[in-house]
Amino acid sequence: MALLTHEPFYPPSGGGSTEANYLVIELTRRSHEVHLFCPDFPDRDTVAKRFGITVHPFTGWEMGRYTRLRSLKYLAYPGVLRRLVRRIARDISFDAILSQHAISAVAAGKLKTDLGVPVVMNFLDFLTGFMESWPAWTMPRF
Repeated sequence: MALLTHEPFYPPSGGGSTEANYLVIELTRRSHEVHLFCPDFPDRDTVAKRFGITVHPFTGWEMGRYTRLRSLKYLAYPGVLRRLVRRIARDISFDAILSQHAISAVAAGKLKTDLGVPVVMNFLDFLTGFMESWPAWTMPRF
C-alpha cells in the first residue's frame, strides 16, 4: 500500500501527521506492507525501521507547517509527488493508495488513473464542522 502525505511523517507536527503515525502502526499491525511517500524528515532510516515501513522521501524542497512560500510549494507538490510514486511503481505493484489531506489527494486522484488501483482519500483538512460557529456575515446561508 502506498501512503501519501504532504507533511513530514516524524516527529508529528499536528493532527494529520499524528494520524499518519497511527494509521501506519495499525496498517503494519495488520500485516500490510506500507510504502510512505512524504517530505524527508530527520532520522528517516531509524524511524522507518521502528515503524516497519519503507519511506520514499520527497527531497525537492523543504516542506512543513512553517516553511517559507508554503502555499506555492503546496500547489506544486501534487505534481512532483505523482511523478515520484509513478517512478517507484515501475518496480512495486501497489494494491491501494491512501492519501492524507487534500494536497496529496490531488496526486492520488491522478494516480488512480495512472496505476489503475483503488484510492482512499482521507480529508482531514475539511473544516466544515466549524461552519456553524462562523459569523453570519462570513458564511452565507443556503
